[in-house]
Amino acid sequence: MLEKSYFNNEDDVWMALISAYDPISWVYSWGMSHWVTLNAASDDANCGGEFTGDRPEYQEPDRFNISVTNDGPEQLWRKYYAGIYRCNLLILNVTDKPEIITPKVNQYVAETRFLRAYYYFDLVRFFGDVPLIDHPLGSSEYSLSRSPVSEIFDFIVNDLTLAISDLPVNEEMKGRATKGAAMALLGKVYLLSLIHISEPTRPY
Repeated sequence: MLEKSYFNNEDDVWMALISAYDPISWVYSWGMSHWVTLNAASDDANCGGEFTGDRPEYQEPDRFNISVTNDGPEQLWRKYYAGIYRCNLLILNVTDKPEIITPKVNQYVAETRFLRAYYYFDLVRFFGDVPLIDHPLGSSEYSLSRSPVSEIFDFIVNDLTLAISDLPVNEEMKGRATKGAAMALLGKVYLLSLIHISEPTRPY
């Protein structure tokens, strides 16, 4: 496979890491803002507009009544699983090649684990139970059932815990993951998991 022959040095891993970061920049993923969607479904904001039919992909999450014809959630689903796929590809192919491991590569892998945890965190907040995918899927694996939220939380915690040790305290290139960012996200995950334990039917 092409990806198995691609990862041969630090520069290759760096380019793959850039690809894993890329979905974060999809603020309007297929015309859909995940920031607006998640805020509309919270107490932070009320979805506005001239009438209730104005941008239903936002109006419906605000009312916790999402119809099957609303393609907004599908757009968010695609965004995050595209990011997860890229993260899985890097982690799998780099950890299988000890000959290319350097301190920089270890940092790149740690950043990738942070990104995968971040993508799953947003998925859980919007959808609840979601398929847990930790490797590039083969054709026989495309029909997956959803994993319980508790399993997703455990997976996120494991990724962040592994990432923290190899992430830098400071990063000159703004916007990249740091040790502090991973610890802050881990705190949010623990908080949300406690809410889920006490109120499992509560929307996130």
